[in-house]
Amino acid sequence: MNKHRIVFLRNSRGITDVTGAESYLFVLAKGLMERGHEVLLVCATRKMDESEPQPAWMEAARSKDIPLHLIEVSDRFSMSDVTALPALIRTFDADVIHSIDHRADIVGLAAARRTGRPLVSSCFGWTNWSGSSQLGQVYAWLDRRALLRADQVITDSSFMANELGLKARSTPIAVIPNGVDVDRFDPLRADLQGLPNWFEDEDVMTIGMVGRVHPNKGQLDFAEAAAKLRQIHPDVRFVVIGDAPKGFENYKAELAKRSEERDLSGRFVIGNVSHSEVPSALKSLDVLVAPSYIESCSFSILEGMAMAKPIIASDAGGNPELVKHDTNGLLFATGDVDDFFAKMRSVVEDGDRRMHLSRAARQSAVNDYSIDAMVQRTLSVYAQATRPAALKAS
Repeated sequence: MNKHRIVFLRNSRGITDVTGAESYLFVLAKGLMERGHEVLLVCATRKMDESEPQPAWMEAARSKDIPLHLIEVSDRFSMSDVTALPALIRTFDADVIHSIDHRADIVGLAAARRTGRPLVSSCFGWTNWSGSSQLGQVYAWLDRRALLRADQVITDSSFMANELGLKARSTPIAVIPNGVDVDRFDPLRADLQGLPNWFEDEDVMTIGMVGRVHPNKGQLDFAEAAAKLRQIHPDVRFVVIGDAPKGFENYKAELAKRSEERDLSGRFVIGNVSHSEVPSALKSLDVLVAPSYIESCSFSILEGMAMAKPIIASDAGGNPELVKHDTNGLLFATGDVDDFFAKMRSVVEDGDRRMHLSRAARQSAVNDYSIDAMVQRTLSVYAQATRPAALKAS
């Protein structure tokens, strides 16, 4: 297969932590580089003072030796990325532009048409807003217009492929599940040294979440279900590992308040770790929960599976494509706190079930969600997008 030169385009304004989109980029870019392809990650980011620390996503990209070019923008209306990108593409001599997120899709489409390169867009839905958000609806409408004109669209679940609503317009869509680094996320390799002690108690069962603290992730439901479980099993502890994106600090404060109101003080902790510490943080948990309201192909679930954790997830979005109920995890009805509580109680009280689910989860990650499969299927999309007939049609 021909070697490709790929410009990845990501709008990183307001992004501080490593989100699912960054995890996707890092896994795919490293996989491509290891196979001899050349990549350049171009990120539009706000101007930072010299005294400011680098955002976690930027540190993570550089720690993985992914070539990174930053386009600084002064505000959300800045067009610096629109004007700078075509020259970068020509200088890098890119074969493919690969955009991730709504703003990047729009800017990438303009650059693709100006430079004669194909545009591949990865879309995992619009999960930064609730379904009633007018701003979210506008962004989704604009993004769909851009995706309709992309040469190829990649999404990570069959659920999201249907949600995009593009099939009727014959836009080529490839469903490529995310891949997980099963060597990095290996329960036999992860180390707990250096991690904070979530609780002073020893020999307690810990149930936790990993990911951004955001209404769509369902942390408030976790607190409610935890309060129910505490009444029966007061020795169980609960932890939310992650931080709130900019603009959602009040939600994080509400979560802390809710845990106090439900008499979970000392039993329910909200903390965070660096990107490099995520495998160890997962190892510190006995059970991983994912009560999301909106989801496509969750990296948190995949990483938890690779770490051999029993998974309890909502049946939202693409979660049932990853979690096969009572085989490699448990599913509960989205938003149903009583069902969520019942599933947590079942794994707390049944050690054999926990062991079965943990082993099956690890096996699923190894067998079904390899990075190699993700990379090879993405390369097939690039090959299709760069065919002369495809370029002429676009």
